[in-house]
Amino acid sequence: MKKKLMSVLLVIALVITTFGGCDLISVNTERDMAQIVATVTTSENDVAYSDEIYKRDLVSMFNSTGYYYVQQYGKTYEETYDLLMQSLVSRKIMLQEAKRYYTTSVNPSGSTEIEKYLLAWEIEKAKYDVRVSVNGLLDSFEEDIISNLTANIEESETVDDTYLQWEGYKETLRTVLTSADADDEEEIADEDYLTDKYTKYALNLKDISEVEGSTAETRKKAYNKMVKAIDYYNLLGDSTFTNFESSMFFVDELKSQFEQNLLTKYVDFIKNSVTLDTADASADSAIKISYDNILEKYLEKYNSQKSIYSASVSDYKTALEALTEDTYLLYNPYDNYGFVYNILIPFDAVQTYDYDLIKNDRSFYEVNSGLSYDDQLRMARKDILENVEGSDLRASWITNGYDFDLDTKLFGEKMYTDTDVYTGYPFNGTVVDTENKTADGDTIYNINSNKLSINDIVENEFLGLFGTDVTYTKNANFYTENNPDVDDFYYLYTGKVNDNLTKALAQVNDFMFAYSTDTGCFNKYLGYAYPNSSEFVSEFSRACEYVINAGEGSFAVVATDYGWHIVYCTKTVQKTSAGEYVSEYTLKPEEFGVEGTFTQKFAEEILTTMQSDHYTEIQSGITTKQNTDDNVKTYAKLYKDLILD
Repeated sequence: MKKKLMSVLLVIALVITTFGGCDLISVNTERDMAQIVATVTTSENDVAYSDEIYKRDLVSMFNSTGYYYVQQYGKTYEETYDLLMQSLVSRKIMLQEAKRYYTTSVNPSGSTEIEKYLLAWEIEKAKYDVRVSVNGLLDSFEEDIISNLTANIEESETVDDTYLQWEGYKETLRTVLTSADADDEEEIADEDYLTDKYTKYALNLKDISEVEGSTAETRKKAYNKMVKAIDYYNLLGDSTFTNFESSMFFVDELKSQFEQNLLTKYVDFIKNSVTLDTADASADSAIKISYDNILEKYLEKYNSQKSIYSASVSDYKTALEALTEDTYLLYNPYDNYGFVYNILIPFDAVQTYDYDLIKNDRSFYEVNSGLSYDDQLRMARKDILENVEGSDLRASWITNGYDFDLDTKLFGEKMYTDTDVYTGYPFNGTVVDTENKTADGDTIYNINSNKLSINDIVENEFLGLFGTDVTYTKNANFYTENNPDVDDFYYLYTGKVNDNLTKALAQVNDFMFAYSTDTGCFNKYLGYAYPNSSEFVSEFSRACEYVINAGEGSFAVVATDYGWHIVYCTKTVQKTSAGEYVSEYTLKPEEFGVEGTFTQKFAEEILTTMQSDHYTEIQSGITTKQNTDDNVKTYAKLYKDLILD
């Protein structure tokens, strides 16, 4: 469920399941829920609007957000309902302001008052969004039913077709958009296309959903449970409806979504009145942000980082570890920091057992050998390391239905990428289509991953990624070298990728997912920061320091008590010289307005912040002006029974 609605829709399943025996709220009748607990009437330039807030609105909002304040923040029910009422009032005030702005109805034929302010495609999108959310709720109930059946828990819920109105409903709301869903609506001028887009894929009439293990029976039971759960809070309305979309619950949800779409449109209008003062800026912009404004914000952030990081190594390390593609270190007060990928080829179970025996019997240790205990242990494990094997671990990706091409053995987006720009790492093994299908329609493959020695993994696979862009050295003395003061004692291979580092970074990332069992490094932007606040084993730390000192693209193959590690330097962080900025994160006036540059990326982030600040200021002014005793009437006595303090 991608959309958060202003109602019980997204959390009623949680509330019913988690708090089934608790009287979180006390509700009795549909009439009780229909009571008006507040009215909001505003007027501006002789244009007045009035809205009611119903008791059921408070109940829905409590179930979607309010109970969280009670459970997690320890607020009283009275405090919580005060906050919820304030939120609902503010929303109504801004909604009325939006209506005032869009005074001329854009859709006079709209079947309800709120629809008159929405375009045809906006109306259909609202319907689509609610259907998607209801379907997600239905899925959650069905998953619970299937889980209980799998665990042999008796399902007491019977399928009552009289209560279900299943044949009349039958829209199980399975909503699937095609690739058109990726289109940006703001860039599409054809409103007919958008209208068709959301109506064409809105409903798919079938008994069985896409929930794994779904049957017509489990889907009916899920629907039955969902309707009863909604009815528990007296939010269903007339239970004789023949189509779920005519129920009070769905109608209220749809109205709420219509309102949200109108509010979103108005909020976007206010935010978009703030623009960057570039060549293509709109002449109608209320506020234009110049390059000097951006530079001012840049210097604020730079000086803030300089003050914090210069005074605290710990804070600097924390920032370094949290670095993402969308965050920047503008000031670096320290040398020899960087990032590494770790590709761990581990001992297998037998090798781990053998190594534990060596450590426990200590027969390898000679008191007068001239080597420390740890160094003698490192020598002793080299016999085991020589026999370590690895294999491509992505067989499960194929069996689990990941996007996979049988001919190229590539996954996901790599299947469609120009290989001159980027080469993905194909699955290393055999994959045979059995021409059989699972119950869900997925292809069944016979899959075997090739077993590879560490030499094969490094020389044939890892180095093979880079072609002529790489230089390396293999340490022929690794297994016999007993001098811990030389690199040959630690590294089986060392080398460096000398060109096309951006492409290499993506390739090494693919390779890491294929072979490494160190999942802690997965999905980190640049891998592990080093040095950092964590304690790495000494050999791994030594390798990190080695490759970072050698520069981006450098690598070392090092052994630890866990097995082999291919340690690859993804990025080095250079100390900021006095009076200088980090070169890659320096603002340049000639890049202002040029897509893809750091200057423009930074400017757009500042723009987003300033747009939000502008809207907050506008919203605060409107609500302060309109939220008066004359405009807003609340009737706390009517919802006093909800306050359980």
